[in-house]
Amino acid sequence: MAQAGSFDGIITLILAIMIWRSWPASTVWVIGTLVGISMIFSGFSRLMLSLAAKRVLNRSL
Repeated sequence: MAQAGSFDGIITLILAIMIWRSWPASTVWVIGTLVGISMIFSGFSRLMLSLAAKRVLNRSL
């Protein structure tokens, strides 16, 4: 587990440097990428929540 955290930290640091170096030109794609990633994770968590709720309702009936 610690290796996954350090890998995530390294990737985040590399992305931060890439964004920082080209900041004025990268504004549009950075915002689009972050919003897109947020929407993907939000959709995935809602999907998992609905599947779990369906499973609980099927068990109680």
